Amino acid sequence: CKNVKLINTNNQTVIASNITYINNEITAGNGSTEIITSFTKANLNVQQYFCDASAGSFTVDFSPTVDITVGKIWSFKKVNSANQVTIDASTIGATIDGSNTYVLNSHYKYVTIQYDGQNFLITSNN
Repeated sequence: CKNVKLINTNNQTVIASNITYINNEITAGNGSTEIITSFTKANLNVQQYFCDASAGSFTVDFSPTVDITVGKIWSFKKVNSANQVTIDASTIGATIDGSNTYVLNSHYKYVTIQYDGQNFLITSNN
């Protein structure tokens, strides 16, 4: 691998070039952003999701078998005007600012959430 930046990162296996890890998360390069079009379990190696619901509404949730690091940040942005995308934290017994779900129901609507060890807090949205 070449052109790899590791900042405050330990025990990270790097298998790609042109990538940056900060706090064990991919923040630039392959894997930091993903376009999704159907049901998805949020991946620890992805920082932002662009959600295309043009084929139908869908849900993004979190796996109860994955240990989410305190401070983990995810961003979700809806990139089309049709249907809706639901972010569901109830699968791990968590909430998003006190609610089980957060719905992206209009074009360009976004939410950024951060895990505090028990729940997700909205750090930005529109």
